[in-house]
Amino acid sequence: MNIVLIQFAVQSIVRLSQVGKDIAEQRARNTPALLPGLDPQDLSRNTVVNGFFTSSAWSKEYVAEGGEYAEFWDGDQSKTDKNSIDSLYVGVLKISASQGMDFEAALTPSGTTLLAQFDPGKDPNLSPFARIALTAADIVLDYLAVDPSIASDNPNSQKMIAAFAAAMADFLPDNGDFGPKEKFGERLASGFLRAGLKTITTHPDWVVEKEHVSTLLKNSLKPVIESFPSTIAGQIQWNRVTESIIGPAAQAALETIAANQKAFLGDRFDPDKAMGAVTQALLVEAAENGLHDQFTKEGLIGLYQATLAVAKVKPELFIVGNTPKHELARDALKSFASVLESSPPPFDHETGITLFAIAIEIVGENAHRFADPKNDWHGVAVKVFENLTAPIAQSVKDNEGLKNAISREQLVEVGRIVLTEITTNPTLITHDAKEWNGVIAAISKAMAADEHLLLTGEDWKVIASIAATEAAANPARLFKMGSSPEEVLGAKLLNLILKAASKALLLEQGKEHTVLVGKTLREAINIILVAASGNAKAILANMNLLGKLLDELNELAVAFPMEIGSKEWLHLLRLLLGPTLDGTPVGNLDIERAIRLLKGE
Repeated sequence: MNIVLIQFAVQSIVRLSQVGKDIAEQRARNTPALLPGLDPQDLSRNTVVNGFFTSSAWSKEYVAEGGEYAEFWDGDQSKTDKNSIDSLYVGVLKISASQGMDFEAALTPSGTTLLAQFDPGKDPNLSPFARIALTAADIVLDYLAVDPSIASDNPNSQKMIAAFAAAMADFLPDNGDFGPKEKFGERLASGFLRAGLKTITTHPDWVVEKEHVSTLLKNSLKPVIESFPSTIAGQIQWNRVTESIIGPAAQAALETIAANQKAFLGDRFDPDKAMGAVTQALLVEAAENGLHDQFTKEGLIGLYQATLAVAKVKPELFIVGNTPKHELARDALKSFASVLESSPPPFDHETGITLFAIAIEIVGENAHRFADPKNDWHGVAVKVFENLTAPIAQSVKDNEGLKNAISREQLVEVGRIVLTEITTNPTLITHDAKEWNGVIAAISKAMAADEHLLLTGEDWKVIASIAATEAAANPARLFKMGSSPEEVLGAKLLNLILKAASKALLLEQGKEHTVLVGKTLREAINIILVAASGNAKAILANMNLLGKLLDELNELAVAFPMEIGSKEWLHLLRLLLGPTLDGTPVGNLDIERAIRLLKGE
């Protein structure tokens, strides 16, 4: 199929609709030179094309061997199939419009002629050429009202129309036999064109590469269309699900290309093929298994977008040799959805999808680190998600107050922070991942232990960052996971600090005077974790002394609020923490000694 002719036909029909029916008809009547000596609305297309090319100088240039339209010509006449006749007919209009005329002005009467000839009322069995042109023009007109810049003569729009036409031409039969499968394919391809025009509007700096978009569509749509079921029940299911999914999916795919142009420059089409495999997997999985529970449209699109991000940076995960493997992508999506269905609250709906998307992206980007020959990357992503959510969900279950103190978004952020920080140390990115599992275990245990809700969601985000940073910097010290979360040294340490903070509340006037809450408590955790990470053996040996130090500092702050505020409390902690880790008891820390220490005496 000649894509240039498709573009001209779409441009003509769109121009006609823009200038208005009455003006267009008047211009058509006043422009007889468009097809000299012929009235195209009264003559058959077959008569027009054969008369034009056999009696004009255009035969040798256009329909003879090697000519631009030679594929539609047979010997001394047009081929008899509708597709060839319609293509040549538009070729006649295009050639006539370009000869001694204002080409732009000639688009309007061309559109009038085409609409009259492509009228489904006269000929319900439209050729693939006519169907593609009319469908594309209709979609472009929808978007022109929103953004006039995407008119059909916009270079980006032209490339998008060309990719759409090529995709449709790939599955529409030349004889125009248009059944349920073809209608299904038309809806899929139309979804991509609509999404493409919308993406052009939202990304005006996007330089569309037709080859990239065509590769994406080819690897996404044709295999799905070929799998379209033959039963009525199956067709209803596929149509219902894909109509719900195709718009958001196409938008996500094209937004990914537009927002990451550097990844798609040149003639390297691996990302396009990989994204096509993921898109195909999405459509087939949704169509065959439907949308339900956690596998809702939003959930599926969320997982799809995360997997697209992986395909963008690691296309080799979805390609074997030079062939995209949609089964690999489908296995990933199925495993993700299966785990989401059994996720504990609060990770059973949107919160779980968001956190899973983060896990997918981070694991995918580091697939060469996470996955070993025995563990595929998406299996690792599933394990990461489970290891993130299970302990945090248990802490929320054990401490009901956390539901109001920490938002779901903050819980997700805790998981994201831990994963992001831990990936800075390549040696920790293994399937076992005991260090980052230990971080999550420690934080979760501490969250459950914070029964007085002394820390906010924002505080826990900072603590997660500190803990993960120390785990990455000093592996196998504070957060090495043992046989149980309780054995994690970092967990013991956090629990000790929170226990001391809770005890301070029980002192006389403790609730009014204690400073070990909120930001001060968060900073104390920071100071102690950093110091302990550098000397884990000492902290393990002197845990009791550390507890006594915290208790004495709290007693001073409660008893002498005018002398010991949060600033002074933290300064004393820094001064006395070193000796405590060396095994030196604090002794009798009265207010006089504390003041001397603060003065540097």
